[in-house]
Parts: sequence; structure tokens; C-alpha cells
Amino acid sequence: MAEVETGEVRIVGASRSLRRLAEDRNDLVGMIAYSLFKFEQSEWAESAKPKRDEVDRHHVTLQEARIESLRSNAALKLSEWVEDLEAAWRADMYDQIRAEVIAEIVKEINLGVRREIEPLGARIDALGLDVSRSNDFWRAVWTNMVAWLLSLMVSALIIVLYLLPGLKIVPAN
Repeated sequence: MAEVETGEVRIVGASRSLRRLAEDRNDLVGMIAYSLFKFEQSEWAESAKPKRDEVDRHHVTLQEARIESLRSNAALKLSEWVEDLEAAWRADMYDQIRAEVIAEIVKEINLGVRREIEPLGARIDALGLDVSRSNDFWRAVWTNMVAWLLSLMVSALIIVLYLLPGLKIVPAN
């Protein structure tokens, strides 16, 4: 189905403005430029309230200068988007690398602290043994003193019992 319009054949459903703004389906700048053109067309239609034939002829406003302006604006928007995307990626990578570096530093600090604490722990254990030995020393002193006193009393009792039969008890007058 074709329509004749001012000497050229127009295929229904084909967009002349899209074909003028984008070279092919891989032309991202052209596709964005077409979106900008259609957005502007929509804003114009909302404000001007044109008749249907005026909307159909709106593509005529696409002169070479306007095409270059839309493509330039589209390239700028695409470039800004890529820069924002790259900045976000760099920030994510920075955060990830920073987290990994901090984790590695913490790991190294923990290992260093353990290396320093282990000998201290051995020294503390040795001091604990020394204190324990010191306590054992005083316990042994007291035990030996009690044993000595008991042996002294037993010895005195044995001497008294040995000498008791030979003792003469003097009666009181």
C-alpha cells in the first residue's frame, strides 16, 4: 500500500524521519536522535494541537542543520551516559578493591598479633608455673613445719615416757 505525496511515494508505516536520522539499526546515535526528534514532536503536538495533516508533514522540519543538531545532541547524551556508566563501574571496582585490601590488611594484622601474642602466652604460662611453683613452695614450707612440730611433740612424748619409770615423784610434806 502506498500513498502519493508531493511527487514521492510514501510507504505506510515507514518513517522518513527515522531513515534520515539513523543510517541503520546499529546506528545508536541515530536511534537516540530519532527518539529526541519524536519527543520534541510529541511536545510540539501537545502544545500546538495541530491537525493530522500538519503532524504528518512535521518530518519536513528535518533539514540538514536540524539533523546534525539532533545527532550531535544524541552523541553528547550517549557520551555522558557512557561516562556515567564508567564512573559507576570505577566506583564499584574501587569499593570492591578497597574492601579486599582492607580484608587483607586485617588478615595480616591478625596474623602479626597472633605471632606476637603466642610467645607472650608462653611467657604468661611460664609465669603461671612460677607462681604455681611459688605457691607450692609455701605450701611445702607449712607442711614441713607442721610435720616438724608433730615430730618434735612425738619425740618429746617418747622421751618423757622413756624417762617416766625412772623418775621419782617426791611426796609433798
